[in-house]
Amino acid sequence: MHALNFYKCLSDQTRLKILLLLCQKKELCVCELVDELDASQPKVSRHLAQLKCCKLIQHRREGQWMYYRLHEKLPDWCLESLELALRNNRCRSILAEAITNHYGHGLIESRSAGSSPAEQVHPLTLEALRKAGIATNGLKSQSWDEFADDTFDYVITVCDKAASEPCPLWFGKSRQVHWGLTDPSTINGDPKTCDAAFQKTIAILTQRIKQIIAWLAQGLDEEDLYQRMQALGDTA
Repeated sequence: MHALNFYKCLSDQTRLKILLLLCQKKELCVCELVDELDASQPKVSRHLAQLKCCKLIQHRREGQWMYYRLHEKLPDWCLESLELALRNNRCRSILAEAITNHYGHGLIESRSAGSSPAEQVHPLTLEALRKAGIATNGLKSQSWDEFADDTFDYVITVCDKAASEPCPLWFGKSRQVHWGLTDPSTINGDPKTCDAAFQKTIAILTQRIKQIIAWLAQGLDEEDLYQRMQALGDTA
């Protein structure tokens, strides 16, 4: 599997969603994919043909139906990339949204989103926020497409692998900052270890958000603020 072919496929939203659906549900027929994607059958079939050509998926026939699944020889690194995408927007960015809106007091406001959001917020994310005394009402995993008509001053990516990921074109209107944080939902261990990982992430985000609020109160000019926000990503 050539990495270039794989990431070219992921750069298209429909093909990415097909791969993520097959990663999550193992096998789907064309009609099921059409329903899941809310797209026309010709469009879905075209993308399926491209994915088959790149040997990312394979199919089997059962009567009149064609069923698709991930290719059995897909390398582990491809599967790991898809699993990572499935965790998109259910943990770190949700934590950042809740923490920002909790301490922002109207001075700053945050929304979280991802390229291929998970079906639900990770339950430990909500539990950790409640333990920290931060409200969780209204938090949900959502696509960045929902904010395509909105304008943001800053877009902060918090995935530890997001620095090289493509962003939608409308993000070009915003200043982009990258804070690579380890995903606490991937930590394996007993409940105490997992809780500690979430609390560590919350502590880091809280410190950074409070620092930004302090800088805003100082009336820093936009360029100075942007440079300082970037530098926060290098702090522990």
